[in-house]
Amino acid sequence: MNKLFFQAARETDLAEKRRLSRQSQVLSWLRLFIFFLLLLTLAAAWDTNALWLLLLAAALALTFAALLRRHNRLGEQRILLESHIATLSNFLARFSCEWQSFPVTGSEHLRDDLPQAQDLSLFGPASIYQYICAARTKAGRDRLAAALSPFPRNRTLAKKRQAAVKELIARPLLVLELEAAAALLPNGHDTKPLLTVLGAKSTDMPMCCRPAEPAPGTASETENDAAAVSDAPNPTDGNDNIETASAPAFLNQRQRAGTAFISWVLPSSLLLALVGAAMQLIVWEIPTAIILIQLILSLLLGKRTAATQKPLADMHRELHLYEMLFSRLEESTFQSSELKSLQETLHDGEATRSLRRLASLADYANTRHNIIFLLLSNALYLGDLHFARRVLNWQEKASRHLGKWLAVWAEIEVLLSLASIGLVREKYVFPELLEEGGPRLEASGLTHLLIPEENAVPNGIEAAAGTRIITGSNMSGKTTYLRTIASACVLAFAGAPVPGEAMRLSPLYIFTSIRVTDDAAHGLSTFYAEILRIKNMMTFKEKSLPMLIVIDEIFKGTNSADRLVGAKEAIQRLTGPLFLTLVSTHDFELCNIKSDSAPITNWHFEESYEDGKILFDYKIKEGRCTTRNAQYLLKMAGIME
Repeated sequence: MNKLFFQAARETDLAEKRRLSRQSQVLSWLRLFIFFLLLLTLAAAWDTNALWLLLLAAALALTFAALLRRHNRLGEQRILLESHIATLSNFLARFSCEWQSFPVTGSEHLRDDLPQAQDLSLFGPASIYQYICAARTKAGRDRLAAALSPFPRNRTLAKKRQAAVKELIARPLLVLELEAAAALLPNGHDTKPLLTVLGAKSTDMPMCCRPAEPAPGTASETENDAAAVSDAPNPTDGNDNIETASAPAFLNQRQRAGTAFISWVLPSSLLLALVGAAMQLIVWEIPTAIILIQLILSLLLGKRTAATQKPLADMHRELHLYEMLFSRLEESTFQSSELKSLQETLHDGEATRSLRRLASLADYANTRHNIIFLLLSNALYLGDLHFARRVLNWQEKASRHLGKWLAVWAEIEVLLSLASIGLVREKYVFPELLEEGGPRLEASGLTHLLIPEENAVPNGIEAAAGTRIITGSNMSGKTTYLRTIASACVLAFAGAPVPGEAMRLSPLYIFTSIRVTDDAAHGLSTFYAEILRIKNMMTFKEKSLPMLIVIDEIFKGTNSADRLVGAKEAIQRLTGPLFLTLVSTHDFELCNIKSDSAPITNWHFEESYEDGKILFDYKIKEGRCTTRNAQYLLKMAGIME
């Protein structure tokens, strides 16, 4: 997919928006004309008492109602179209740096005990999360954050996501349709209140929606690094503390039987009493008494229904949107096993039909806020009593499925987010996820997702267990290379495509030491903060799990003598048959380190000079660096002569 596709689609939508605006204006004037004509007809009928004028007034009233309904539908179409245009604009923003203004950055997922997220720009401003996130709900955003984990928790799920994402990339119109409809949900929409009040269960989830198994060996002192965000938080709201919500007990079985009888007998009696009073067969005091009885009963029941009505009333628009989203998913034809599984979960329990019934209940709960409607509905037909009975019936038939349905949509939001990479990059590849074994990482043509594709310089890697010492001048590309490799691994484990030509990798637990700063609040210097990072790596090393270790400018926060001693010791201890270690440094003395447990090789970036200018090709090469540019940069800045 390329930029021209989204530009053309946006121009088409803008033209359609102008057409709908013109049509809406015509309907507004026509509706106004019919309304005044209706008033004139009614006035004439009042004066002449002509039957044909009354019939004409009735026809005009029906026409006005039809125009009003058509105008409302047109308004809904315009709202959805504007959301579609905004979605297209978001995709176009990803082709430039405008995506950095997206409001959802994932900063809430940054943790001091998970430095990989900061080092690799996984969350926060100008992050991978901000770039790809298409999730509107809290559950979807939490699940996406969990997917961007530096630890490979569920390779089977990652492979299934790959197939699903690949299918979505091939169907951009469906992606745009789903994202545009979902964008009408409130920002960060949380369904926890709804699930709680309806007693929905979050158990018996489909495979894609179940919590992932914890990373091996994370229940020790290194839990701060290895036990990162769970791969699949509770689908109801992103938290893991809801197993089965408890619905408020409106009525017990005996009360339900009694109220079911009363809810039909009293309104029926009122209708008969009103007819009898109108025919002067009975006195008007009898229907008046029935109305008072119904109001009293509704007042007594109101305390029990209020707890349910408020969450439903607050979500009446959202429930209609979920109904629309589920309907679109249910009617689609999918090929990948993951999307088929999600679709089958919706079919189980008839998600669309059940949500339609729940949305109608929510509409009543919302209209109940109108005091006139509240009094009339309860005085005439015990509206609250019927509402409570219908909610109980819905709970019995469908509430056990609601958690699964919402979990399905949260997973769809993850897939839509991951698919955005393939929809805006010309070159991308789905990594081959190898089986368990020694560390292995092969890639070619990799670029960093956050660098515009036309500016990014592709690089590759082919490595197994061992250490690579990477040297190079300032600004030559060492840090960007390290982040490109590690972030591509994170995307691969999430099931996403990566910007590149080819990639194969085995499960690797990713540890980083890149953006290390001091912490004045806790009295930590930069050097000591880096020591703690290295210590965590060495502690996790004892678990005998394959690791990708990425260290930029090792021990840069101390003097050269101590740095060399500490770096040599750390590199040798982080070199072994289960570790793939990448270390960048300006200290050429580290290029001479040897190890008996695994090979240590040298790679470098270099620069050239032309017409008094420094030039970088940003391509990694074998061997150690032989050039320096610090003095040249100082002269360019006017600090040295």
